[in-house]
Amino acid sequence: MLFNVTRILTADVRTSGIILLTTLFVAILIFLSLYLFLATSPAKSTVFTNTANVITIFSSLGMSLITVQRLGFKSSEGKYYLYLVVGLALWACANSIWAYFELGLGIETPYPSIADF
Repeated sequence: MLFNVTRILTADVRTSGIILLTTLFVAILIFLSLYLFLATSPAKSTVFTNTANVITIFSSLGMSLITVQRLGFKSSEGKYYLYLVVGLALWACANSIWAYFELGLGIETPYPSIADF
C-alpha cells in the first residue's frame, strides 16, 4: 500500500470534501461557460460535446485507476473499484469510437438506433 493510515480525522475528511466540491463546481462552471461561448453553431457544438465527454471519462478512469492502486487488489474496496475501472474503460472506448465516427470520419451516428427501442 502507498499510504499507511491508522486514523483519519473528521476535520481532514470535511476539508477534503469541501475542496472536492469546490473543484467540481469550478469545473462545471468552466465547461458551461465554454459551451455557451464556443458552441455557437451545431458543428462547433458537436466538437465541444464529444471532446468534453472523452476528456471527462478518461479523467474519471485515471482517478479510478489511482484509487485501485492505493486500495490494492486484495481488499474488497479495491475489487469494487477495479470493476468500476473496467466499466469506465469500456465506456471510454465506446465514447472514443463515437467521437471518431462523428469528428474524424464525418459520419453522423444514427439516433435513435435499434438499441434504443
